[in-house]
Amino acid sequence: MSREDYMYNNDVREYFLKLPAPVQNAVIDTGMEISTLGELQMWAEHYMKSHPNSRG
Repeated sequence: MSREDYMYNNDVREYFLKLPAPVQNAVIDTGMEISTLGELQMWAEHYMKSHPNSRG
């Protein structure tokens, strides 16, 4: 998915834009289809725990 794909759902967009840039980039680079706020939150939280330096 591209950055623009995360801009269509208001809740997803708001959360995505609050994520640190390295996490936003990682979400996009995976190419995963994340379609709900819950999916994005779970993925981002797991990623940040696994990559502590990604918090900005």
